[in-house]
Amino acid sequence: MLSGDEMRRYIPQCCAIVSHYPYHSTLKECLSCLCPHVEKSLTEMTAFIKEFAYVITHTPVPPAGNLRVNFRLYDLDLILLPPTHPDKPVIDLELHLVFLCFNAEEFLKILSCILVEERIVFLSSNYDLLTMFMESLMHLILPFRWKSKYSTVLPSNKIDYLKTPGTFLYGVHSRHTKDVEKVANLVIVDVDNGKVITTDQNLCKREHTKSKGAKRRIQLPNIPTQIANLFVDKMSQVNRKFALSGTLRPNSFKNSEEHNLEIKKRILDQNKCITSICQELIADLFR
Repeated sequence: MLSGDEMRRYIPQCCAIVSHYPYHSTLKECLSCLCPHVEKSLTEMTAFIKEFAYVITHTPVPPAGNLRVNFRLYDLDLILLPPTHPDKPVIDLELHLVFLCFNAEEFLKILSCILVEERIVFLSSNYDLLTMFMESLMHLILPFRWKSKYSTVLPSNKIDYLKTPGTFLYGVHSRHTKDVEKVANLVIVDVDNGKVITTDQNLCKREHTKSKGAKRRIQLPNIPTQIANLFVDKMSQVNRKFALSGTLRPNSFKNSEEHNLEIKKRILDQNKCITSICQELIADLFR
């Protein structure tokens, strides 16, 4: 019981998992299992966090190859899949989600801007979506690797970094859209609305309303028509194939571990198809 002069105060707390390995989806599932336990007593919550940390830190990461690691976190069955090659990072993302945000034509604009190292800002009202989208792009440009400045979430107090010279890939919350549009020579990728524009186009529209002078624009690099059409056709076939695959087999009534593995395998197969198509595209561009 509190006395008349006392007041109960609640202090926000944060739990983060830091890892050298990009198991984005798996680590998100691990954090999600904490949610039902946040209202426990302090003693119970402390014991829960200790056991949680013990399981996470003592779970081995599989090497490249066919070996996977299954582990159980309370009532949650989890699977760590290995990377396909020692020189490649593991893909623990659903790459097809990129093509739910953008059609194949708009995706090619983004890819071409990355390949020529433009200054690119990704906007979204969802921080998780920013991370998923930008990390997926890093997989889809392989064997190339982005070596310049990169951050999936640029803090609000660091927006001035957009004015620095050089190339970069930054993720910014959409509430800063007006600040981003004031910076010249940027390519803006609006993830929420599936659009790719440049800040020069926005600035020129304002200037054009005041005077009918010549407009200055950044020209987005274009993928050759034949290569682009081939990519669009292949991606439409892959999307159709996996969208209809669930109708070609009976529902699974296996245990949860086998069911989770089946889902992981389907995502892995789809990721392989998408990465293969993107690698063929890049090979055709530099042939």
